[in-house]
Amino acid sequence: MDIKKAMLFLCLAVGFAGCGTGGDEVETVWEDGVEVVLNRDTPARISAGSSPVGLMEEWVIDLERKEVYETGLYSIDTFSVDAGGFVYVISLQSKGHHIFKFGPDGRFERSFGQHGRGPGELAAPFTVIENAEGELVVTDRDNAKLVHFDKEGGVIREIPLNRNIPYAHPLPNGKYIVFGRMQPDLDAKFLQYPLELCDENLEPVKVLDTFKMENFRLTRRLQGTMPGFGLTVGGGKIYIGNEARGYEIRVFDSEGALVRKIRKAFIPEPVDDDLKEKILTRYNENVRPMIYFPETLPPFRTMAADEFGSLYVTTFEKGRHPDHNRIDVFNPEGELIGVLSASVLVDTNSPINTIARNGRFYHVRETESGFKQLVTQKILF
Repeated sequence: MDIKKAMLFLCLAVGFAGCGTGGDEVETVWEDGVEVVLNRDTPARISAGSSPVGLMEEWVIDLERKEVYETGLYSIDTFSVDAGGFVYVISLQSKGHHIFKFGPDGRFERSFGQHGRGPGELAAPFTVIENAEGELVVTDRDNAKLVHFDKEGGVIREIPLNRNIPYAHPLPNGKYIVFGRMQPDLDAKFLQYPLELCDENLEPVKVLDTFKMENFRLTRRLQGTMPGFGLTVGGGKIYIGNEARGYEIRVFDSEGALVRKIRKAFIPEPVDDDLKEKILTRYNENVRPMIYFPETLPPFRTMAADEFGSLYVTTFEKGRHPDHNRIDVFNPEGELIGVLSASVLVDTNSPINTIARNGRFYHVRETESGFKQLVTQKILF
């Protein structure tokens, strides 16, 4: 075992609690006028009490519980948390309402967002996100509109979309981050999905990044592992990770200016045979021969920024327990200040898989019986 792996093993063995104050100093360099924060694999030395040391479970929304499925909540497709700690879950499989509201204590309060094609109704909601005015903005792909709800589920207004936008994230300055609108060149080997900064009318202002995927129509093959592309908004900043650049998180302000790059040394996780077998079971016999696997997994699974700009990056590395993921925590300056551990289920069809807000970490996990749970954990310092 080399020194780097030994250090990682030591951190895991002590439950990550002692790694927040004994790491190396963070190095900062400049590239083309942009600050680049270079982190090692262990957290930086910081003042006592400033490093997160663990997660304490507070409550769970469990789809196996009778009181949960009796509300009509049959799936957890994505979710959101507002400033008051209220949780909003989107369920596409539900036949009546699509949005389910739970209080800060996990108790069900109400559902809204009637299924349908009429005014105020939802056909395939993809995200529900609180804007600067405290409204809930829902992107409805099939109805091609944004629907603004109040916190009680009342419809405030609708904004029709004149182009296919599956994901629109409102920013504090009235602009939007829009992701997933495929470029029309279907004869190319790679399909390009731009991440755009848009104005108040959702018209493109600037492309912040582009994610590429092989065009199955031409290559006739599918990547078995999920792609590594992370996006989150918090603390007035936009955070973007793209596996094409390795473990590098680019930080933009709300006007789309690149203000910082966060890099971290990491140990690539191989795609082992057990993982390959588990993935292949999801496909039928005709599709399996078309599945291919890269040698290693991406550096991250998903990420979440809290309201202060601290960043929580869920990786493929093992956490404290065999079924846990390592979660790297960076402060608003881009310094790795702690490592947490949780079992995080990431759904490639969901744009939001983890949320850090109100001093808590929210995520979805899967039970042994295959049901989903939405978990709320307090972040301990």
